[in-house]
Formats: sequence, structure tokens, C-alpha cells
Amino acid sequence: MKKMKIVYPSSDWASNLGNPFFNLGFEYVLKEAAKLAGKEVEILFTASNPEKSFKTKGRFKENTFNSAKYFSGANILVLAGPLFDISFARLFEETLKSAKEQGIKVFIISAGGIKYDSEEIQHCRQVLQKYPPYVLSTRDRDTYDNYHDLAEHSLDGICGAWFAPDYYSGYDTEDLGKYVTFTFDHAREPKVELNGFVKNQNKLNEIEVSDLSHSKKAKVMRLLQRGLPKSINKFTIVRPNHCVLNRPNWRLFFKPNSFISQTPYGLLNLYRNTDLTLTDRLHASVATLAYGNPAFLVIKSKRIKLLDRINGASEVIKRPTKLDMNYLNNEKKKVVDWFVEIFNSIEQSND
Repeated sequence: MKKMKIVYPSSDWASNLGNPFFNLGFEYVLKEAAKLAGKEVEILFTASNPEKSFKTKGRFKENTFNSAKYFSGANILVLAGPLFDISFARLFEETLKSAKEQGIKVFIISAGGIKYDSEEIQHCRQVLQKYPPYVLSTRDRDTYDNYHDLAEHSLDGICGAWFAPDYYSGYDTEDLGKYVTFTFDHAREPKVELNGFVKNQNKLNEIEVSDLSHSKKAKVMRLLQRGLPKSINKFTIVRPNHCVLNRPNWRLFFKPNSFISQTPYGLLNLYRNTDLTLTDRLHASVATLAYGNPAFLVIKSKRIKLLDRINGASEVIKRPTKLDMNYLNNEKKKVVDWFVEIFNSIEQSND
């Protein structure tokens, strides 16, 4: 079989730099699985639905050029992430229709929902019944249970962000010294004491966190926060930001040691070398855990269902947590092996 061309719309990075964590993760999975299957693939990244990042709610849809509709000559169309929400039809039905008309196989991967309520599920199922994907690989079990019957091949999979160390090995930053990453884009940064905290000795519970809140008042207070420390005990505090789009400069830089980037790699390297990530960003905690480091997640969202898929990961919302890396690596291998079978099935179907 000749080289397979895979079109992969993966926009919305600057609005949430956690998105490339899973986008790049499944680029790695697809390439690795294709190599193991003895297939040649070419993955072509493009953009789709940019208005979503600006929260226009479709007001400018007629003026928005959607390049994801145009993939003549492609074999596979990939859509990734928590796509299954009430805007699924508005954002993706036109693209799915075009793929069906051209006989292009659709892979929906690292898939999840937002609210996981009956309205959302019914809406998304109606679209998928009209345009069933060839592959559905989910990032949480509820999403698998809700939609697996609508795809030709379904996998109770994991989030692509768990593959961060596989696609980005990073580099050491010993000259920075010991540091912790505090990533808070929504909630007020809590007060923290690191009493005897030693990452490599797994003394992870010797940390006190107070003043946690997601209330409207707390969000206002976050904007008025002053006098945040640059360090705690012997740890420098680095403050990454995952949300750089549509924010004024003072919102980005008002905290000491703010780290601002429009690409994911600097963020990933911070999480690779951190002694602890304390965050209200789901994928900041996932990336940190994936590199074998402890994380503590402060969040109220049903999107955390993806943590339940990995044994021990859901503890991150209760206390500083590390994962069993042997278990995680085994789960990642299962995903790659499954996609090897998928690539083999495509060749057989074309014979």
C-alpha cells in the first residue's frame, strides 16, 4: 500500500496550551503504530473552527474559512480532544460530511465530553449516527460507554497527553535549581507550605494547601492578588500560563516568575523537571504525572474523568500524587498496539 496521508486539524493551541499536549501525543501514537505495522504515513496538521477559541458562539461562522473541509487525496481525517459537547454539530458536522462524501476514514481520538449530560450525549450521538467514525479512541470510560457502538472500531483508551515523554524528551535544567510549578489560570493561587517536602523520597503529603476556592469572589480576588512569593523554602516558584489568547498583558505578567509561551514545549520541559505542580489546569497535572513527577490538581470539572482511566491518577485532586510508571507505560503500549491492528485492518480493507 502506498503512503497513507493523514489530515489532522489541531487548532486552538494559544487559547489552551493543554490542547497540544494530547494533539502531539496522538501524532506520536499514529506514527509509532504505523512504523510497527510496516506502513508509511504522512501526518498533515491544519486548523479548524478558529472561532471556537474566541468564543464567538457561531456569530462569525459565515466569515470563517474552515480549511479542515478540504483534504482531497487524504486517507484519514483525525479529530482529537473533548469534542463531544453541545456544539459538536456546529463545529464538526460539515467536516464529517465532507469526509464521508470523499470516502475518507475518520479517526476520533483522545475523545471526551464536557458536561456528560443527556442533552450532550443525545446531540453527539445523532451526529455520529449520520457520520460514524472508522475509529473511536476515548480518553475516559464514560465517553467509551456513551459512543463506542457508533464506530467501526472502538477503544477504551487514554488521553494523548499521557504520551508527553514519548514525543518530547526535554532537557535538564539543573542550573535553575529546585523549583515548583504553580499553574493557575482560573482559580486564586492558594497559600502553600512545603514542610519537609522531598520529591525523590515520596514525602508528598507533607504539604499544606489552604485558601482554595473556585467562587466568583475568589476569582476576583485572584486578579487583585499582590505580594505573591518568588520561592517557598528552598524551592523557586515558576508560574506557567496555559491561556495566552485574548488576555491583556497585565493578566499574563502580574505574577512573579510568570512563564508565557505560545508553543507547548517550554511548558512541557517545566513539568518534566519540576519537583511539584500545583494547578487548576487538568493537562498541567497530566503532563507532570506523565513525566513521573508529583502533582496536585485544584479543579471542578467533569473533564477530570480522564484521570479515572489511569489507576491512581484521580488521587491528584485530593493530595500531591505520583503514578506507577510501569503501569502507565503498559497502558500506553496497549494503545499503540491497538492502532497497529487498525493500520493493518485498513490495508486489508483496501485489498
